Amino acid sequence: MRRGKITSSSAETLRQQGVDGLPEGQTDSMGATLGELRRRVAELESQRSELTLNNRQLCTLNLDLNQSLANQGPESPGSAEDRLRKAGDNYPVSLADRRKTERANRDAERRLRAILHAAPDAIVVLDQRGDIQEVNTATVRMFGYSSAELCGRNIRQLMQHSPGPGQKDSIVSYLASCAVEQRAHRCEEVACRKDGSLFPVRLSFSQLSPLGWFVGFVQDISPRHDLQKQLLEIVAEEDRRIGTELHDNIQQQLTGMGLLAAHLVDVLRPQANLEAELAARLAGAINQCAQEVHSLARGLVSMEIDARDLQAALASLAETVREQCGVACAFHCQGTAEVSDNVVATHLYRIAQEAVNNAIKHGRADRVQIALKREEQLTLEVSDNGEGMVAKRDPSMGMGLRIMKYRAGLIGGRLQIQAGRERGTVVSCCVAQPSGEAGR
Repeated sequence: MRRGKITSSSAETLRQQGVDGLPEGQTDSMGATLGELRRRVAELESQRSELTLNNRQLCTLNLDLNQSLANQGPESPGSAEDRLRKAGDNYPVSLADRRKTERANRDAERRLRAILHAAPDAIVVLDQRGDIQEVNTATVRMFGYSSAELCGRNIRQLMQHSPGPGQKDSIVSYLASCAVEQRAHRCEEVACRKDGSLFPVRLSFSQLSPLGWFVGFVQDISPRHDLQKQLLEIVAEEDRRIGTELHDNIQQQLTGMGLLAAHLVDVLRPQANLEAELAARLAGAINQCAQEVHSLARGLVSMEIDARDLQAALASLAETVREQCGVACAFHCQGTAEVSDNVVATHLYRIAQEAVNNAIKHGRADRVQIALKREEQLTLEVSDNGEGMVAKRDPSMGMGLRIMKYRAGLIGGRLQIQAGRERGTVVSCCVAQPSGEAGR
């Protein structure tokens, strides 16, 4: 650890700390809180059912007494009281029992609210549509809204990205899955505070009761994203180091060996014997090896993409794929798809690079389209006609997909991977970028 930065020597430490997951203690805390909430809700449900039954029995008792009094006609107050006492003895519920149940119900509700507001995590109670019914104090602190402002609002309104035309709302889908599968579901989103600031969150949903309500835990995963960013920087720095070593050392040695081999070919050429042929083959192999090392070093030494040059860089990527891989690859830009940040441009380029590589290597595509467009958001889209990454599920491409998602999250974007209309895969990354002057 030097100057507050994580060096490559601590990359393994990052992995051991669970960059992809949640801290163990935090997960245990969520489970304990959810278990206590479910227990309290079960108590309330039981007491509510008991209270409903009591009310029903008391109403029946009242109707029976009224009917009895009407049938018997006028009678003395004493006989009416005796009849009421005898009729009440036939029912298991008394007014005192009802009041006792109501007090227990109120006490359980107070305990439930105390647990909810004492929890360190942001907790929201939702209905089937995702409308917020209840929030705790941590949720108010996280988003900056008051409890009154949050209740009644759909949780989707607290997220940056809304589902586009023809796209499913992931949150509503997760709630439906919770009800059907009776298990918790998790997803990651980019949330928006009242002041407009954005931050990454992890949402965990679980069904709370048979009434159709759900409890959701909202966790700010900004620290985890910071770790992921540092891990990517470590990997990039290591790639640059290896690439520089290959270019400055190995390639130079191969170039020198190639010159010696070429000189040996010139010396042995007049003899036209086996040694001359072997020398020529040696020179050719050394030159080919030098070219491969040059290409490898060039790929490892990553460069920051200037925001103004993103379109040119994507067009160059398509040209390189056509020349080196023999795949029909084209780049199209729709409208003025300008980017206002060099970091965003660099991550978008790397996402496109990885998506194209997956399409060719894993999807076996022979046609790839790269598109950059701006509508409500800036969207990078890579589509192909291959076998389809979504269906194939090749384990070896899992790391590439995770890195693409990490990169999208670091720039406040959302990565989606969907099957193509007819075949192949469509990888899209949407980023809320203001259209302004590029470069920074």
